[in-house]
Amino acid sequence: MCRRHRLPLLRPLQWAAICVILCAAGVGVIMLHPAAFNTPAQKTWLDMLTESEVPPAIRESLPQVSETMKRVNQHLDEELNVLSLIEGELNELDQIVGAPELERKKSSQWGMTSKAKSPSAPPTAPRPREIPHFGDPNGLSKVDLVDPANMSPIPVLMIACNRVEVKRALDRVVESRWSAERFPIIISQDCLGSAHHAETKEVLDTYVVNHGATLYQQMNITDPLEGRSKKEKKWSGYYKIARHYKFALDKVFAHPARYDSVIIMEDDLDVASDIFEFFAQGRELLRADPTLFCVSAWNDNGKSQHVADPHRLYRTDFFPGLGWMILRSLWDDELGPKWTDRYWDDWVRLPEQRNGRACIRPEVSRTRTFGAKGVSKGQFFNKYLKFIKLNEEHVNFLATNVSYLLKHNYDNALTKHVRSLEVTALTALTSLDSKLSSDIEYVIEYSNNGDFKRMAKALGIMSDNKVRARACVCMCVLVKTGLSRDSLVFPVNTQTYGVVGVVQEGIFRTAYLGIVSIVWRRRGHLEDAPIRVHLAPKLPWDGYQPA
Repeated sequence: MCRRHRLPLLRPLQWAAICVILCAAGVGVIMLHPAAFNTPAQKTWLDMLTESEVPPAIRESLPQVSETMKRVNQHLDEELNVLSLIEGELNELDQIVGAPELERKKSSQWGMTSKAKSPSAPPTAPRPREIPHFGDPNGLSKVDLVDPANMSPIPVLMIACNRVEVKRALDRVVESRWSAERFPIIISQDCLGSAHHAETKEVLDTYVVNHGATLYQQMNITDPLEGRSKKEKKWSGYYKIARHYKFALDKVFAHPARYDSVIIMEDDLDVASDIFEFFAQGRELLRADPTLFCVSAWNDNGKSQHVADPHRLYRTDFFPGLGWMILRSLWDDELGPKWTDRYWDDWVRLPEQRNGRACIRPEVSRTRTFGAKGVSKGQFFNKYLKFIKLNEEHVNFLATNVSYLLKHNYDNALTKHVRSLEVTALTALTSLDSKLSSDIEYVIEYSNNGDFKRMAKALGIMSDNKVRARACVCMCVLVKTGLSRDSLVFPVNTQTYGVVGVVQEGIFRTAYLGIVSIVWRRRGHLEDAPIRVHLAPKLPWDGYQPA
């Protein structure tokens, strides 16, 4: 691996030449320091370079210094890319080497088997199971348990395009559902006329014939960015996806069966064997709690070293996607009439759509993506997504009391629990000789967005918070209009320039009330006992920081 990723280092003589030039010029390191440009009591180096007191020999050497620093920066960028690849391979080794050993030890300790229960028959009669959690399962309000033999249907909407591998996704859906009647499959295919569309259509037809699926074809093949510049058109895929989602969801809720909910899947998702028990019970939560707007099977921070308990569920302020469910009322009354024409998932996360509501998500994901290539060009795939752990221990959620997830049961219990825990430092957790106990949960407090991102990167979890700052909006305006920066009037009115420039809430992935809860194990040590950690904002907390 190391030989294949040999780092592009400069020769020793080249480094010596750089040092000689910098020393001769007398400005190298000082010029790079920001303070050199902001000291009022002295002349700045920029001033000095324009004055006669600088020897001509030094002034003549500066272009060579500048060119050398550019080459150094290029080499550093290449090294960072190589290190990112190496990190991806290390994570992959964690999956290959560490996971089987962890499962073996768990099975030996608890007498469990990692083989998932077959979902071919309906789950056994519900028997409430109280799970250890900071929520209160005995709260005043209760969520009804689902009767699997008499529940109303929940259609499974498969969003397809020209990926022949949709067969893999559909096969997992067919294997995991216990009843075709309770979970009918509806497929919506886009990308008419594109490569592999016809052979993908042939694959989809077999599910219509063999499994009673309904197939819709999205026939609008016009370019949503027709007449735009070539640079703008490279984003047309996101516009087409948003258009397809609108088409597909309209079709589902216009179906004669008058479905009251829908599970949305994509053509590059594997699913766990218990995913439909999870969604069936999750629908009862959506019906009972108006402060929820979706149930998602995905955990953005669900890598093997960050999860442990397949029974544990959470509320989250961040819309996860990647296998999610909504009620008809949300689509008919809110999202459907004003659906966006681009970047649909970021749009759903905006305050206007979320409206202060949350989603339900599992600790151990019930979906995992195998789509390395797509419109997003594999963003995050090699570093995060392909290492998400797919649940292997079948959980009968239909026999699980999930009342602790109701807002009035959950919020106070969560904050009371987290604020009662021992506060520790990030280094105390991540150091090789850490003395923290797996029998105790800990809190690491952060002060602001930058503080959280630093901690998230150290822990290997996702650090972005989906914020579009004013600078991004201004750049979009400048690129679109060709204006100079001096010609902009602040605050920038994005509607004037026809640019979408929204500031999102700044919610970190999986966060709820600012708290991100994970399990911690060192990379490559999946056999270690997991330590539960909550990254929580310091009090008083004024809410998420937009930009």
